[in-house]
Amino acid sequence: IHHMKKRGNMPLLFLMETIGAFLIAYLAFDVSMAYAKGTIYERLNIAKDIALQINTLSGIPGDAYIINSNIHGYSLRFFDDRVEVYRDDLDQLKAARYFTKIGKSRLDMDFKAPKQIVIAKIGNEIMVTETIPNLG
Repeated sequence: IHHMKKRGNMPLLFLMETIGAFLIAYLAFDVSMAYAKGTIYERLNIAKDIALQINTLSGIPGDAYIINSNIHGYSLRFFDDRVEVYRDDLDQLKAARYFTKIGKSRLDMDFKAPKQIVIAKIGNEIMVTETIPNLG
C-alpha cells in the first residue's frame, strides 16, 4: 500500500515541477521585457532631450552650443529633422524624435557610441559634432 501511495504522488510532483519551470521562464521573459522597456524609455529621453536642445538653439539669437555627455553608450543618427537613438544597426528599438529645422540646415550624420556630442548653432545653421566648435 505504501508503494502505491508513492506512485500516486508522482504526477502531482511532475505537475508542480512543470508549473515551476513555466513560472521561471515567464519571470525571465518578464524581466527581459521590463529591461527592453527600460532601455526604450532611456533612448526616448535622450532623443527628446536632443530634439529639445536643437529647438531651443534654433530659437535663440546668436551663436551657442550645448554639450551632451550623457549618451550612455548609445549611437545617434541625425537625418534631416529627426534624431534616432539606438544600440547598434540591428537594433529594432530605435527611439526617434523630430525637431524644428532652421535655415538650410540639412543634417545627415551617424555617431557610433560617441563619448559626447555637441549641438551648435552657428549663424543660421545647426551643426552636430563630437568636439566643441570654434565660435571665433
